[in-house]
Amino acid sequence: MAYPQDPVDRDVYMEIPAGYILSSGVAKDFVLKIHKNIYGQKQAGRVWNNYLVAKLKKIGFVQSRINPCIFPREQTLYALYTDNSFLASPSEKEIDKIMKTREQSG
Repeated sequence: MAYPQDPVDRDVYMEIPAGYILSSGVAKDFVLKIHKNIYGQKQAGRVWNNYLVAKLKKIGFVQSRINPCIFPREQTLYALYTDNSFLASPSEKEIDKIMKTREQSG
């Protein structure tokens, strides 16, 4: 569920899926406008990565210049691999603080 966390970066439309029944009209005469990033879009991974990096920087993480998937913040480390990640710290309180900050930052 990583990609749908952020909005698409341009107007994206899709055909109405086969089998979906409209209350009026014919499905082939309509399209759906996509508001959130979804898997399968060519730019989905990049859009999501930009969104995540911006959020991490907003709450005090710094992207490593050596490995752009590593984000240190004081004694805490956030590591990203594709759309999976982990947060490590010697202090459980620090992880709780980061999670609360993340929730409050939207």
